[in-house]
Amino acid sequence: MNSLRITLVYGSEREAKTETLELPEGSTLSDALQKSQLALAIDPDRALSVAVFGQLCGLSQTLADGDRIELLRPLVIDAKEARRRRVAVRERRQR
Repeated sequence: MNSLRITLVYGSEREAKTETLELPEGSTLSDALQKSQLALAIDPDRALSVAVFGQLCGLSQTLADGDRIELLRPLVIDAKEARRRRVAVRERRQR
């Protein structure tokens, strides 16, 4: 039986962490998360989303060799609001 080599990544507030997993062919996203030490080490109270190469996926998603699983933290601030704040700061500095 062939195996899959999967990369799991998580960016915390301080650093990015990476883990490589070997899984049997036909494994799902759920299987990878259960085997991952990195996923198990994250605070279970954090509401994380999961994506494969940037595309949100359900836990029943079947994985392919070379997939990159991304554990996504919730946004602290809306991207549009963050941009508005940066522009306001720049405008104050120019005065």
